[in-house]
Amino acid sequence: MAYFLAGRTADAARVLEQSAARDPGFVFAYVILAAAYSEAGRPEDAARAVAAVRKLDPFFDAGSYGSLFRNPDHQAKIASALRKAGL
Repeated sequence: MAYFLAGRTADAARVLEQSAARDPGFVFAYVILAAAYSEAGRPEDAARAVAAVRKLDPFFDAGSYGSLFRNPDHQAKIASALRKAGL
């Protein structure tokens, strides 16, 4: 998440790909991976990550994701990226 919020989408994707490979049931990895891919201009990869999110958590609510972030800019950044990814 830190890499993503810092704009380091390639680093975020690398770490999250490793996390998803180690624990394919960890939906959080796919959520941020979808956001990172969308911000990096990788729509096909974002679509695959979105599909994984929907498979693992069919009721995932992107609208409330990040609502506990204290920094409203961080909330806006993740919400925008998730919308762009298709969540």
